Amino acid sequence: MGTGGAGLPPGRKVLLARRDRSVTLPWAPLRRALLEILDDHGATGTLSVALVGDGEMRRLHRDFSGIDEPTDVLSFPLAGAPGVRDGVLGEVVISAETALREATRRRLAPEREVALYAIHGALHLVGYDDKRPAGRRVMRRKEREYLAIWGAKT
Repeated sequence: MGTGGAGLPPGRKVLLARRDRSVTLPWAPLRRALLEILDDHGATGTLSVALVGDGEMRRLHRDFSGIDEPTDVLSFPLAGAPGVRDGVLGEVVISAETALREATRRRLAPEREVALYAIHGALHLVGYDDKRPAGRRVMRRKEREYLAIWGAKT
């Protein structure tokens, strides 16, 4: 595991935009867990995390994936994209409403569900892929690893 944020290069940061407030989220532990992912994988730049509602998530899912329904989390790698400032790694967009619904259904704390989605999205941005069974197993193991780090910091 990395340093938990200590000794990170200047400019490596994680930002949060709360566009939906369905879930109250202690930000510091999640920020530290996401910085740990960046640190462990040598990723640099700014990672943006946005909490949105199902309506906005549905629009994004439709516009970028062609699927006209909300989803739990989307990742947008932005490093080197035209019109994007240098130093931007990517954005993870999370449906807070979906997280709340799923957490209730699974009898989990909504903050844990949001943390899972944020970790999942960040893992995509550092190169993990869950399209095939072997990749999915690796990604699920990494999710558990970083959720344990998040849980230890909450």
